[in-house]
Amino acid sequence: MGAKLQIDSDKTAAVLERARGGNGPALAAFLQKADPRCRAAALDLLTVLAAKDLTDINAHTLHDHLSGSLPYQGRYSAADFRAYVLQPRISLEVLRPYRKFFRSRFTAKQRARFRADPAAIKVWIDKNINSVPQNGQNGWPTPPRGVFELRAGDVTARRILFVALARSCGIAARLSAVDGTAQYLLQGIWLDAGFTNASGTGIIALQRAEGLREQKYFQDFSLARLKAGCFHTLRFKGLDEEACSDADFSFELPVRPGRYRLTAGRRLQDGSITGYLTTFCVKQGQTSVVALRPPVGQITAAPALGELARGGAVLIEVGTGRAVELDKILTEKPLVLVWLDPPEREPSRHLLRDLCGQGGTV
Repeated sequence: MGAKLQIDSDKTAAVLERARGGNGPALAAFLQKADPRCRAAALDLLTVLAAKDLTDINAHTLHDHLSGSLPYQGRYSAADFRAYVLQPRISLEVLRPYRKFFRSRFTAKQRARFRADPAAIKVWIDKNINSVPQNGQNGWPTPPRGVFELRAGDVTARRILFVALARSCGIAARLSAVDGTAQYLLQGIWLDAGFTNASGTGIIALQRAEGLREQKYFQDFSLARLKAGCFHTLRFKGLDEEACSDADFSFELPVRPGRYRLTAGRRLQDGSITGYLTTFCVKQGQTSVVALRPPVGQITAAPALGELARGGAVLIEVGTGRAVELDKILTEKPLVLVWLDPPEREPSRHLLRDLCGQGGTV
């Protein structure tokens, strides 16, 4: 498909595969209907989305974010444009179109003033959006357009609105991975919406012990920062846990000064977990080297609980109730029989997805 549309075939195939089938046709239609001059950018838009977003985002939302970003494509490097202008995802809010709406609510002169001085966006929010107590319902932030129309929002919603307004005006903006503070990019430096330099305040340098396999964030370890007496886990890559596990996760992390905790562990075959905690301090302008070492504990094969005898064993197919003889589905390939209850919840869904990916060998 990529070759037919004259865009990167590998990226196109990867995006459609990450959509896991259900939303693939809608994404393919979005690429096909995009102006040929903009198809590469349309593919970039799909590429920056997390797999969870690719499964349910619609064409209207995609078109709004694409058309609202393209006029500003030359303002930043390609990487910064994709990650902090084109990207629809800000936090954990429900993805909705908002760029055309915000452009219609501010004049061209106002938007130009925001681009010249992004701090003016925060001034506008402080003046026009009432601050309300933190919304604890389900933990889902109000989408930025909703905050704008209600003229009220909690601290998280107001920060998300700042980023949404900034990106709608062509300004690279984000929420800090460390503490969720709204930030914008100015002359290559990330500044807080509170207008203090947030770049390079301290470095956490993670060093893998010799012989230790590749360590993935959230799967093998995580970091947390002490704030108001509690450790709060750091969430990188736009708060997307799946993206946090990719190979380009940086092992030198610029963070704010403070006390941090490293949690590392792994699950053993018998279901138990072995791990360790390490606490350390990060000082301004300094690098704190933290070792990633193997957790204590041996991985041993789980004992067999029994044996399913061949010859006469019958399985009942879910949904149809059809009886299937075990001998008739056995081949020379390995056969995995799994009891999933309930299959629509985690971790059953993860297991099903992983098994489907092994269809060529299992």
